Amino acid sequence: MESGAAENSLGALASCQLEPLAPSRNKMDEVKLGRLRGVSMAILDSIKNFFTYLLGKKSEVSDLDVKDIMLTKAVLDIHRKRSHKSVVSVPLFAIKKVHRLDRENSMLATRQRVRTLQANKQELLDARELTSGLLTKYLPSISAIKVVEHEPGGYIAFEGNGRLAAMQEAFSPEDSMRVEVEQYHFRNTSKIVRRLNRVRKLNDLLEKAE
Repeated sequence: MESGAAENSLGALASCQLEPLAPSRNKMDEVKLGRLRGVSMAILDSIKNFFTYLLGKKSEVSDLDVKDIMLTKAVLDIHRKRSHKSVVSVPLFAIKKVHRLDRENSMLATRQRVRTLQANKQELLDARELTSGLLTKYLPSISAIKVVEHEPGGYIAFEGNGRLAAMQEAFSPEDSMRVEVEQYHFRNTSKIVRRLNRVRKLNDLLEKAE
């Protein structure tokens, strides 16, 4: 998908308006039509969110494959089905990546992040926790590292995998570092975890024990 085409599609969706509803015969018709309009708007919102997510990754759009499409769908479901989210501090090595960083621009960015962390390692070791403030200072990004708890005390990062990879390379489990993340909560977490694990399996990241 070309990024220009995606931007044009998103612009068209953003300006899309539903046709005015024809006068209904009775209250029951009005209720049904109101529900239909609500469903239609929800579908439009999902499509716009899909394009917005792709545009955020537009440097990699030309390389999109099945793994990327499945991850995008999982991320959309996460945002659509979440009950709430919270900022929590978790052990750095309790977080698993959802995808590999095997594209040139991702690997270059990760190496630069590792160098930044290593240059400031003692300060960070003294802090013992990579707070949101320290992450913004040394690994700036437009979004927080976002996770889903896949088992008690274990997490999958669906956003921020590059920063996670850099931190896990710069530090070791013996450093006992913690990191502030944004945890997403659901009424039924197992369905979301299954979808994320499908993506991890496609990326050869799913251990047999899981």
